[in-house]
Amino acid sequence: MGVLGVLIGRVSNLINEIRENRRLGYNGTRFTKHVVMVGWDRFSQTVLEQLIPAGVQTAVILDQRDQLELLTNRYDKQQVFFLLADHYNFELARKANIEAASVVFVNLDDDTDKLVYLINSKQFYHRPLTYGVAVNDVELVPAFEAAGADIVLSRDEIDAKLTASFIFEPEVAKYTEQLISTAVNEDDFDVQQYRVIAQNRFKDRLYLDAFFEIKKQLDAILIGLATTIDGQRVVLGNPEDPELKISEGDDLIFITSGRSAKQLQRAFGVSEGSL
Repeated sequence: MGVLGVLIGRVSNLINEIRENRRLGYNGTRFTKHVVMVGWDRFSQTVLEQLIPAGVQTAVILDQRDQLELLTNRYDKQQVFFLLADHYNFELARKANIEAASVVFVNLDDDTDKLVYLINSKQFYHRPLTYGVAVNDVELVPAFEAAGADIVLSRDEIDAKLTASFIFEPEVAKYTEQLISTAVNEDDFDVQQYRVIAQNRFKDRLYLDAFFEIKKQLDAILIGLATTIDGQRVVLGNPEDPELKISEGDDLIFITSGRSAKQLQRAFGVSEGSL
């Protein structure tokens, strides 16, 4: 009975250890082409809650156990993966399948910490990763770009522009706020982009012809096109060139409702976004 008791105790401890490792994220995730979010705060939560309705899988790396306790059961595990780890433990971050991510969003408290993370992370991982950063100080944007950040946004600049818009054109600002939010319901409006693949029926068509056909058949408004010119990715807003053609690899940008978005996904054969 003593031996049996020891065996049962060891099995029980092993089961508890497995459960704890799963809860802390140490068993890893199989997410691919996902977003890895480094750091957790209110801003991270707001970003995450925009990604979820768009169907973007996200892995969150946080270093506070009490945060993990609160978040573990709040989100669908098929959509969001949490990993408890020191932010600079790049080896443990592999549990978030970081090297298979589409974007690594660095959201640490201090801009200096973000810059240090960016530099060290780029040296650690062999595979080139796409990094996004939201900086607190707009003057540091060039420094982050020089350090290799692919997407650099200034929180203050975005907030200031939206606030100014609310002051002198409140209706436009409300509409803009609605457009930059992910559509949740079928009647919600959203700005979305869709990649043009080889099978897309609008490939090699004139932009102007596509504009009218998409509005008539799919009830979406084509407002721009992202394409590559001389090796640089550029966005053409409401292009005027009547000879402009849509090519494979371009991204078409639309104002669309949640209902129309489903039609666009079927017509384009891809999901919304570039991930």
